[in-house]
Amino acid sequence: MVTAEEGRLAAAGVATYRIEAETVALCTAARALLALDEAHVAVDAFLDRIHPGDRATTRAVIDAAARGETPAPHVLRVRSEGSLRRVRHVAVADRGAVFGTLVDVGELLSEASDLDAMLSKWAEAFRVAGVGLAVAHGDDFALLDVNGAFVQKFRTSEEALANLPLEHLFTPDARDAALEALGRVDSSRHERFETEMVRADGDVFAALCDVTAATDADGVRHAYVTVLDIQEVKAREQQMRIFREVIDHLPIGVLLARLEAPGDAGTFRFVHVNEYARERSRDTLGDLVGHRIDEVVPDVAESELGRMYLAAVETREPQRVTAHPYGEGQVFDLRAAAVDEDLVAIIYDEVSEREHMIQELERLNTELGRSNSELQDFASVASHDLKAPLRSIIAFAGLLRDELGDALTEEASEQIGFIEASATRLRTLVTDLLDFARVGQRELRSEAVDLEALVGQVRQDLFDVIVAEGARVEAKVDEPLQGDGTMLRQLLQNLVSNAIKFRREDPPHVQITCAAERDHFVVTVEDNGIGVAEEHLAEVFDPFRRLHTDREYAGTGIGLAVCKRIVQRHGGRIWMTSRVGAGSCVTFTLPRAP
Repeated sequence: MVTAEEGRLAAAGVATYRIEAETVALCTAARALLALDEAHVAVDAFLDRIHPGDRATTRAVIDAAARGETPAPHVLRVRSEGSLRRVRHVAVADRGAVFGTLVDVGELLSEASDLDAMLSKWAEAFRVAGVGLAVAHGDDFALLDVNGAFVQKFRTSEEALANLPLEHLFTPDARDAALEALGRVDSSRHERFETEMVRADGDVFAALCDVTAATDADGVRHAYVTVLDIQEVKAREQQMRIFREVIDHLPIGVLLARLEAPGDAGTFRFVHVNEYARERSRDTLGDLVGHRIDEVVPDVAESELGRMYLAAVETREPQRVTAHPYGEGQVFDLRAAAVDEDLVAIIYDEVSEREHMIQELERLNTELGRSNSELQDFASVASHDLKAPLRSIIAFAGLLRDELGDALTEEASEQIGFIEASATRLRTLVTDLLDFARVGQRELRSEAVDLEALVGQVRQDLFDVIVAEGARVEAKVDEPLQGDGTMLRQLLQNLVSNAIKFRREDPPHVQITCAAERDHFVVTVEDNGIGVAEEHLAEVFDPFRRLHTDREYAGTGIGLAVCKRIVQRHGGRIWMTSRVGAGSCVTFTLPRAP
């Protein structure tokens, strides 16, 4: 009995046809190929092993050979172990007998198919390669085939290059040296030389020409030509240098490793390590470049990191994991991405440093909150403790003026006035300082705020001043603002109060507008006052920064600083534009609700 394994291994066999007896004698290989047990079988039993569609052709070929004819070889299908095998059948007559050779061509056809697929891939690679490639033949290196990059490099067409001798692409001055180099190809089989080549439009460029010779089965010489524009090569080299320079100065680790044995993570060999990774690996792993990863991390092939690096190359998908590659203590955020078929980029950032920084920031924020709370308590206590004696100073100064009455000299009366004014100004300053401190501590509420209603409240707050100065305060808005209503009321009150205070002879006119933009509101408060010189615009929002004396305009220099703090608490910004003698415009932004 012929085994299945024998049948699979059989590649060729001989059959002897006895036409008058209608029998076939089969050699061992033929029996294995046909999966038959007997060495002699009837022709019908032989034909029964052949696919029904091929039986008639096979019998016709055998009969033709018996008549002394020379039938053409043919491929038939044979049933063997439940499957069909393709067999090449040749029948010939010799000394009155008919012999047939049976050769299993299925494997040969598979190999031919694989070869065709490989050649197809090479042809596609030739076509799409980014460098100029050409195939030349004959003594004059006539161009037989060129790829797209070659055509583009010479700014012409495939038709114009077809059968063109290679020497025509060199400049006249460079042609002799180029031909001399090409003449050496027969003996050296390979030549590389720098030369000058000319494009179809006459443009000359420096080129690196690489020529490799080969001879086919018919003895015809072929040459494979590569043309590189030296300026393009230098530009790419410059780009690579810049790229490496950038990588080397990144504040994260970047390593490039090439896989030498598919499926074995331990065979990744480091080809580049940036400065960050080099500095951090020197004490623990040493200089990595040139070493395989399993030389510095022995168990990497079975580790999570090894599997991640392999997955990046095999799936072409970026991979990410948080790990301790150098043991406990240091935590890294690691990413791996394939940059070539066998090259992986390993990028990592030390999370432990960032965690320490976050913890330190949290500690400092807690400390800052505690300090601010203490400052707030101090400001409240100081305000209360300072206001009481100030009230006493002002009250006793008034009593002194009332009791002495006409007995006071003009100079004494003036000095008591100084005491009252100074105490009053100090009391105002204490109140303003407390307001400034409270702005930074007060919890920020976010709510819809009707700006026109808010301006109406400000008019009520400043009613006496507005009436006394004959001022007009107008508002025009598009839609409600978003913010803390109490803080925004204080903000507008300070801005309107300033606009009225720093007036010219004309009655004060304050215009408030609000425009909604994509992600924020823009509010402007414009007046017709005395204006501010351009060199002072950057400092008007600083605490205690005053541009005028008390005799000119009363105040402490805190109002605009409070405005700035309120806007910053809301996540906006504030600025002023002005012209001396023509008025000022304060603009601030407030974020819109998401």
